[in-house]
Amino acid sequence: VLALMLMAALLLSSLSLLSSCSSKESVTPGGGSENTSEENEKNNEKKKIIYRLTSETTNYVRIQIQNYGIIIIELLPDAAPETVAYFQTLVKDDYYNDSTFDRIVRNSFIEGGIPKDADRINSLPALSEETSSLALSRGVVSLIRGEEAGAKFFVCSSDEATYEGQHVAFGKVIEGLDVLDELNAAPAISGKPAENLEMMEVRFVYPDLVG
Repeated sequence: VLALMLMAALLLSSLSLLSSCSSKESVTPGGGSENTSEENEKNNEKKKIIYRLTSETTNYVRIQIQNYGIIIIELLPDAAPETVAYFQTLVKDDYYNDSTFDRIVRNSFIEGGIPKDADRINSLPALSEETSSLALSRGVVSLIRGEEAGAKFFVCSSDEATYEGQHVAFGKVIEGLDVLDELNAAPAISGKPAENLEMMEVRFVYPDLVG
């Protein structure tokens, strides 16, 4: 009887030890167990999005501004599909390369997009009478009706209800708001920049998650 009791005690002790080891393995980081959702979230936080140049037409456009930096715009077809397609055509044709931001309305918007070759303006198709559901808030990009066949655009440096519904909002700045703030603060006389704010290159990019 004593021998049987001793064997039972040893068996219970072994089972308890195995259970404890199994429990520890499931919660020990790097112990070979599967990543929890929390660990996956932490890994994703270490990754970042970079925008790579591409010759393909995408819904992301990079504007490189001399002496200031880069602004990334996300085009929003759901808000204004015809206007997005129109803008994409202009970007694909290098229409905006070497154009400038030629007007600054402090704490309101900056506008530009006139090409150096003025003859190109006359060859543009007219902008459609499309309306947009996108509100003119900080960072929103809109084409200007009635100027340069609708190819000229402005970027809101703050919420801008004054011109709501008058133009076609079709995108927003998703990277480079600090650059937008610097442009907003650039020296200007009666709205005309004191220096040449050149868009050196306007190209399509695509987002790539790295890290």
